Amino acid sequence: MASQSELMLVDGESLVASLETEMYAQSTNIIANIIAKIFGFIATILGFKRWGKLTITDRRIVIEQHQKMLYCFDTAATFSTLMPTAITSVDYAFAAQILCFCRKYLFSISTSSGAVYGFVLKGGKNQAVEITNAALKTLLKNR
Repeated sequence: MASQSELMLVDGESLVASLETEMYAQSTNIIANIIAKIFGFIATILGFKRWGKLTITDRRIVIEQHQKMLYCFDTAATFSTLMPTAITSVDYAFAAQILCFCRKYLFSISTSSGAVYGFVLKGGKNQAVEITNAALKTLLKNR
C-alpha cells in the first residue's frame, strides 16, 4: 500500500528513495538508546507506536510522523515538506557501542528553522549512503 507522501506526488515528480523506521531511538548515545528502548518496549506493550517515513523525490523531501494509541487509534500524524532551499545539512552518523556490538546508523536532516529530523537506518552503511546520496542529488538539482 502506498503511503500518504507517495500519494502526494505532483505531476512530473518521481520517487527517488524512501525509508520507514520507528521514531524512539534516534541517538548514538548508549544511555539515551537504553532509555529509548525501555520506553519503546513499554509503549509497545501498552499499544503505543511512533514511526516515521522519509520520502525523497526529485524536487523535495517529505517527512511523515505517525503515532498510534491502544494498537488502533491514530493520535497524531504530521507531514512536513522540505524544499531544497530550507535544508541546511544532510548527514549520517555511525556509532558502535560496547566494542563492536549495537551498531547503528542515523540519518538526519537539519533545516534553516532549526528543526532536526532523525531516522534510524536498519540497512547498514549501504542504506545510509543510498539515502544520503538521494537527498543530496535532490538538493543539488534544485538549488
